[in-house]
Amino acid sequence: MRHLHLQRPLVFIDLETTGISPTADRIVEIAMIKVHPDGRRETYLRRVNPGVPIPPESTRFHGITDADVAGAPSFAEIAAEVLAFIGDGDLAGFNIQRFDLPLLRRELSAAGCRLDMDGRAVVDAQIIYHRRVPRDLAAAYQYYCGKDLTQAHSAGADIAACVEVLDAQLAAYPDLPRTPHELDAYFTPRDPTWIDPEGRFVWQDDEAVVNFGPEGIRGRPLREVARRDPGFLQWILRKDFHPEVKLIVQDALAGRFPTRRRGIGVAPVAGGAPASGQPPSPDGSPGGGEGGSTSRATRGQREGPTVGPPETPSPAGAPVSGQAPDRPAARTPATERVVTALRAAGIAAKVLEFPQGTRTAQEAAAAVGTNVAQIVKSLVFLADGRGVLVLVSGRNRVDPGRLARVLGATRVERADADRVRALTGFAIGGVPPVGHATPLEVVVDEDLLAYDVVYASAGTPTAVFAVSPADLVRATGGRVAPVGQPQ
Repeated sequence: MRHLHLQRPLVFIDLETTGISPTADRIVEIAMIKVHPDGRRETYLRRVNPGVPIPPESTRFHGITDADVAGAPSFAEIAAEVLAFIGDGDLAGFNIQRFDLPLLRRELSAAGCRLDMDGRAVVDAQIIYHRRVPRDLAAAYQYYCGKDLTQAHSAGADIAACVEVLDAQLAAYPDLPRTPHELDAYFTPRDPTWIDPEGRFVWQDDEAVVNFGPEGIRGRPLREVARRDPGFLQWILRKDFHPEVKLIVQDALAGRFPTRRRGIGVAPVAGGAPASGQPPSPDGSPGGGEGGSTSRATRGQREGPTVGPPETPSPAGAPVSGQAPDRPAARTPATERVVTALRAAGIAAKVLEFPQGTRTAQEAAAAVGTNVAQIVKSLVFLADGRGVLVLVSGRNRVDPGRLARVLGATRVERADADRVRALTGFAIGGVPPVGHATPLEVVVDEDLLAYDVVYASAGTPTAVFAVSPADLVRATGGRVAPVGQPQ
């Protein structure tokens, strides 16, 4: 390398895997190039049998099939030689911080090996690229349309440019789907049973069913809950749930329920068929009550625990009390994703349900029966536009200045609710440390390491799991740093 001054070897690492999750997927090929200070280069390339089927969509990406790795060694069989090749070298790659390195460290740990990161530099060419090459609307307009966006950040100019950009993208990529529903499913896949964006209500056959809440509510048809336990639905309207959840509830209280429409790629979330002959309103929403939208401020992420909503009422609408805090939670698609990711990291976690309410870190600690500092808050930030997950002690707030210095970022800000859901696949109030929709760089508040066990969200606003801080760091591939400040 002509432009980089090396004091010791620099090892470039790239992995081909069974998927895109650094916390759940497995290595099927590992390639490394070791560049020595004197310019010499060594190469390491091995196929790996992941021990699980390679999904067809992954094979289409990297071309490696189950037959290609049938006779290859498992990663555990080559872990020692991988570590020996890396030696005391610094590390480099493209997206290595958020994907290759966390996944490699997890696989090494599962094989009984440890990649010591003390004093080891990590250079990520993707981070340099993202910092130095603009990736905003103006850049996209120039790239796809060959024009300068002269009135950037004027709403009229921006939205007109967006129309041109999307049309130009479809022209540039003829393999992309051609309808909005197909594009949405291609880039932002969702659980097909979810009726609302948070999965609070799900389809069982053609019936809308409540997917959270205390025993006696969860798993019951929505129309039955509306008839027998309206207090539960009224409680939802008083609390901070997604606007579409509230629209479903408002309709249910008015006798209107979601109807499952087949073949159009999307299920309605409000304005369904009336229960007793009432026509739905022209816009598909009920009249009166709380509105179906919220301000950006109320939809934004709050500095609070990620382990539960306010007090979940009993079927009659009163808060639940006196229930054991360690009742195993019923599995949902969200908690199943978390459990699967933890299991892939070698962690057998027990998911616990807290229907009595854990709106604040203090309430969460009281429900669990632990110190507030042992509650893990999962907070999503944007560092120069890229998503970063910060796992911070419940007694702390994140210091943006410290976080910016740790990340080498010029600007750090909290992600809003829509961006959190897009990056993680989970709604605010239930963001777990693992199992995300996209690989995220993770920073772990060093104060969490002072405890033998901490409690983090298991993917829904009412489910948590216990984990040791060391396992939390290992499973997430997180960087431990002093980013918390007592609040």
